[in-house]
Amino acid sequence: MVPKILLQSQLMKIRIEQSSFRVLIGCLCRMNRVGFAIEILNCMINDIDGFVVDAKTCSLLLSSVCEPKNYLPGVEVLGFLQELKRLGFCPGMADYTNVIRYLVKMEKGLDALSVLDQMKSDGIKPDVVCYTMVLSRVIAEEDYAKAEKLFDELLVLGLVPDALCKVGEVSRSRELVKEMRLKGIAPNLQTYNIMIGGLVSKGEIAEACSLLKEVLDNRSRPPSFMFDETLCELCYKGKVSEVLEMLKEMADKNVSPGARVWEALLLSSGSKLDFMDTSLIDLVDPVSCQNDIFIAILLNCNV
Repeated sequence: MVPKILLQSQLMKIRIEQSSFRVLIGCLCRMNRVGFAIEILNCMINDIDGFVVDAKTCSLLLSSVCEPKNYLPGVEVLGFLQELKRLGFCPGMADYTNVIRYLVKMEKGLDALSVLDQMKSDGIKPDVVCYTMVLSRVIAEEDYAKAEKLFDELLVLGLVPDALCKVGEVSRSRELVKEMRLKGIAPNLQTYNIMIGGLVSKGEIAEACSLLKEVLDNRSRPPSFMFDETLCELCYKGKVSEVLEMLKEMADKNVSPGARVWEALLLSSGSKLDFMDTSLIDLVDPVSCQNDIFIAILLNCNV
């Protein structure tokens, strides 16, 4: 019906207002007729003197164009974004995020990185979602130099990285850490924590333990939460001796495990632990324990 309405309005010499154009554009976008919506926008630009495009309409058009199902041959997203900006549109965080997500899905890492730079030049601080999307694509393209720069930039901005392990890209994250080491950049606690969590989620406990021992060797007193998930997983697998070995190493660094580790250890070992032969009892922090009964069980376990 839209072409008929426009044709009839022209024949009747009725000038359609901007609000009517916006209604038509919104409707077409919701119906996934984005190509027609862009034509309506062009009609607005050509037919209305002094036309100023409103931000809401531009955002709607841009997000619709960025939907892969609405792919339009001949419509290049970055070019379309620049056209909207020339009309006076100032993209916000959500707009840039939509563009970056589209470019990453289309495997255009350099273009996504370019949009990230545009955000910063426009005075918009990219969030961790934007950085993570671009970082994942750059690493997929094996451009580790750019990935390293992005990761450092992310940390400098005070953002907590999701990084690749949380989306299952453990092998790629290994490569990134390896590249960092070759360049003389030591992983920080945040990097270690991400890697260890990713390895545990993939069931690669042995490598997670290796990284934990590396943390103990290189850090004066690492936070205890880094160890809990791995130790619990070892308990669930019945590897009590490996848990005890790690706990002794933690004791040397004055690092106490959380209450859930002690609970998992007790459940996996029954009453076979002899705490009289170890100094592990000194690791129990009553403040971190949720239940006085649990402490009593622990203190009286087979002594």
